[in-house]
Amino acid sequence: THLTIDIDATIIPSGQKECLPTYRAATGQVPYEKGFQPMMGLSPEWGLILHTEMRDGNVPASQDILRFLVEILAMLPASITSVLVRMDSAGYQHEFMNYCNGPLRRRPGHNLALRFFHYRDDTLRCLHHPLVPATNNLAERDIRPLKIKQKISGSFRTKDGARDFAVLRSVLETARKRQLNALDVLGTNPSELMVQFASEAPAPDT
Repeated sequence: THLTIDIDATIIPSGQKECLPTYRAATGQVPYEKGFQPMMGLSPEWGLILHTEMRDGNVPASQDILRFLVEILAMLPASITSVLVRMDSAGYQHEFMNYCNGPLRRRPGHNLALRFFHYRDDTLRCLHHPLVPATNNLAERDIRPLKIKQKISGSFRTKDGARDFAVLRSVLETARKRQLNALDVLGTNPSELMVQFASEAPAPDT
C-alpha cells in the first residue's frame, strides 16, 4: 500500500511572556513578533492527521524534520510499503533527502531528480487519486484553527495548554475528515483508530 505524507509548519503569533521571537522578528519582516510555530504531518489518502508538534516561535521549520518523519513512519501499520513525503523548501537538506532516497549521499538536486525519475507515479499521484491534492497546502490549512484560536482569545497561557489544544484539534479534525462522531473518536484507543483508518476506504474531505 502506498501513502502520501504532507508536512508543513506555520507561525502562530502570541503575546505571552514565555513565547520566543519568531524568525520573522529576527529577519525584520515582523519586528518584535513572538509566538509558536507548530508542525503537522497528515495523510490526504486517509484524511488523517498523523502527527503534530508544538514548537517555539524561534525554532526553524527545517529543524528536526527527519526525527519528525521517523516518528510518523514508526506509527504506520505494516501494510504500508512505500511513502511519498511532500514538504516545502524546509525539507531541502542533505540528511532528510538522503534518508528518503536511501543510504547513498548525493547532492539535494541530484536526489530530487532521482526521486522524480524513480517515483513518477507517486509524484503524480494527485492526477489519478482524487483524494490527494497537488500540493501539501492541506497540512497548512489544517493548522489554521490554531490561528483562529489565537485571534479570538489572544494567545495560549502556557506551552502545555497550546500542546494539548494541538492534540485535541488533530483528533477532532481527523474525525471530521473521516465523517465520524467526535465523541466516539475521543473515547477510542489511538492504536485501534490507526488500524481502523488504514483498513477502511478513505472518506472524502467535505
